[in-house]
Amino acid sequence: MRIRQAAILFGAVTVIVLLALVLWHFTKQRPIKLHNGTALAAKAMPRVAGKAGAPGQPGTSIPHTPTAHMLHTTTHPRKRNDHRVAARWMSPSQARKIKLPHGFHLAQIPWTGGLRHDTLPPNVTSRAPPLDRQRQAADQTNAASGNTHITFASNFSCGTPVKVKRVSATHYILTFTGSEAQAGGDGKDHYWFLLRLTGVKGKTVRLDMSNVDIKYWQFLNPVYGYCHNLNNPKNFVCKPVSHGRAQFGYNGPILPDTSGQKWHFIVNVWREGTNLCLVQKFTHNHVYLAMHYPYTPKLNEAYMARLQGNPYCRVVTVGQSKDGRPLLAVEIPRPGNTPADKAKPCVLIYAREVADEQDGSWISQGAIRFLLSSSPQAQAIRRSVQFIIIPLLDPDAAAASQHYGIALDFNNGLPLTGTKESNQYADFCQHWVNSGHGIDLAIAIDGSEPSGKPDFYCPDAFPDVLQHRTTDLLLVRVAGQVRSAGYSASERAERYRRFGENTLVGWLAGTYGTLL
Repeated sequence: MRIRQAAILFGAVTVIVLLALVLWHFTKQRPIKLHNGTALAAKAMPRVAGKAGAPGQPGTSIPHTPTAHMLHTTTHPRKRNDHRVAARWMSPSQARKIKLPHGFHLAQIPWTGGLRHDTLPPNVTSRAPPLDRQRQAADQTNAASGNTHITFASNFSCGTPVKVKRVSATHYILTFTGSEAQAGGDGKDHYWFLLRLTGVKGKTVRLDMSNVDIKYWQFLNPVYGYCHNLNNPKNFVCKPVSHGRAQFGYNGPILPDTSGQKWHFIVNVWREGTNLCLVQKFTHNHVYLAMHYPYTPKLNEAYMARLQGNPYCRVVTVGQSKDGRPLLAVEIPRPGNTPADKAKPCVLIYAREVADEQDGSWISQGAIRFLLSSSPQAQAIRRSVQFIIIPLLDPDAAAASQHYGIALDFNNGLPLTGTKESNQYADFCQHWVNSGHGIDLAIAIDGSEPSGKPDFYCPDAFPDVLQHRTTDLLLVRVAGQVRSAGYSASERAERYRRFGENTLVGWLAGTYGTLL
């Protein structure tokens, strides 16, 4: 009997040891070096078929590694940079195993179905990176050689007024003095900045942004570009990167590979108190520094000029702004006059009613490029739906780097009592409807601060309950698709009646019953 009991006990111990070995094998940490040298420790997980793609295929951004299925990046300008990119191809339990810079783990971050960068530990970005210590050491060399002259400029289209205080040869404090600060506010409601630095070749430069809302800005990674003309579309071309490598920003976000373009993310960003700080070594004498990829009125005009003659669209000059800039729209496909053509549902898409939120223009341009492509999906959409797309609604305010220009100058009902521009847009829409077409759905593409809003949400300007319910049903479906792609989304329209009724979409909803 004792022999039998001993055999059973030995067998049980053996099974436990084997299970422990198997568990250890599948849970051991495998450190992987990213592009910037950061060690990424992740669980060894089986590949998820069809998620990351094979090397060389569209959408593939990093080589095959044990983490290839969870680090997916793109080569296109990103409006938001956060850890939700890493969460796309992982379950919540897998995502919690990633080790961040400074020794933090995603296990310390509350899981909400998509990782929100505003839930990261506040001290994850409170220490200056090693590059800043190197900069301080190089400061003495620059001072001894007399190579200390750096100039700042913002007196160009979309440039941001700024006050510059010199701390050392390569350290400056920036205080934005734009329209929000001048209006008597606390100066922290900034949604955009664009500067040009000269005399920075070979220098490591530190900039401290002093009057920003650090709660929203601390996980922002600004971009810089070596180009002389912000109005030339060639300076914003993104070439495919078949074997790109993702990297962590020092402040936490996972940044895409930008080696196929002229614009790049600043990796070394951190907070000190209420200041957003960044340090970067520049290789050219002139460089543009911006919150996001800039999209100027002249760039919009150049892009729309390229569309002239395209058989699938028609570029329309709606009117002129107060300062003489063209108000441009594109109709896709070219509208027909048959009853079938006029019966097509029509979608109006526009961006930059809040003029300094640049990202909407890039999204609008992406929609135009897709709809004009030879993709079978695009061809099918062109046959069944009519589109009107306005990439830049308010060029004057955009050029002046203002937040609000004509955004709230639309009122429910005709005639309008707003600005010259708002009346011209209203006339354009009225002429379109009077010709027998409709405007069934309107989409205003806005961009919030670096964080603070979901990636996808819908302000509400509907005057009646039926439209509320209709848009909520539509949002549930669209929000599900957005979340399945790895982004955050709100399923209910946010009630902004105080503002929404005076926007273009609010006016369309009140005048023509347009959904938005």
